[in-house]
Amino acid sequence: MFLKEADVNKTVEKAERERREALQKDKQIETLKKEKAELMQKKHKLDHQVQRHTVYRDIMEQMVAMTKFKDAELLADNLESQLHLREQLCQREREAEETRMTRHRKSLLRNRNMGIKPVQDAVHVSCLTKEATTVHMQY
Repeated sequence: MFLKEADVNKTVEKAERERREALQKDKQIETLKKEKAELMQKKHKLDHQVQRHTVYRDIMEQMVAMTKFKDAELLADNLESQLHLREQLCQREREAEETRMTRHRKSLLRNRNMGIKPVQDAVHVSCLTKEATTVHMQY
């Protein structure tokens, strides 16, 4: 009888261990399914990005055929440097405009302190506006 109980206990323990292992494997399967779904979604997004960027590559290759550049990378580098230069020029223009406006404000304050009438201020503003327009047209 004692041997039968020992066999039964071993069988119960084995069944319990197998049940725990099965539950653990089920959890692993669910985790892997979630990971797979996330990876598939990420892959889909990346495929979409590649598809969108392919259009730009095709355009760049067409532009290379129409320019002196040997490949799209050289053309892209050139365009990037031109954009950088343009940004620098725009920044200089903004700074010059800020300087002009600061000078204008100071001038208006001086004129008010000196008792110059608003009509004269309007003439001064008109002159500054013409000057700013001329400088802006040069860029």
